[in-house]
Amino acid sequence: MARKSKTMTKGNHILTPPQNLTSRKQTKEFLRPAKEAAAAATQTESEFLTHGSPELRSPLSVILGYSELMTEGEFGPLSDEQGQILERVRQNALELYGLITEMSNREERETLAR
Repeated sequence: MARKSKTMTKGNHILTPPQNLTSRKQTKEFLRPAKEAAAAATQTESEFLTHGSPELRSPLSVILGYSELMTEGEFGPLSDEQGQILERVRQNALELYGLITEMSNREERETLAR
């Protein structure tokens, strides 16, 4: 009884392993492109988090700081509508800041585990 071969996709291409895989070497060769692609993706993610996190945190800190000053009336009184809009901006900035921190912390833990 013939076994159905498994397929993998790479971009827009479908890869099918040789029908008679008889050695580990053939299997490793077949899977090598997928392993390399996964390693490259992990490296790209790591580089983004290493260099991108501070680049995102800095402007978010400024947004949070100014929104706090505005809420406290440092630049003059706010209407109720302005206060509500500013609170939404602040909440969304806090959420984004938290996500960036969470991703960065996860990357640090993964780097230490390697």
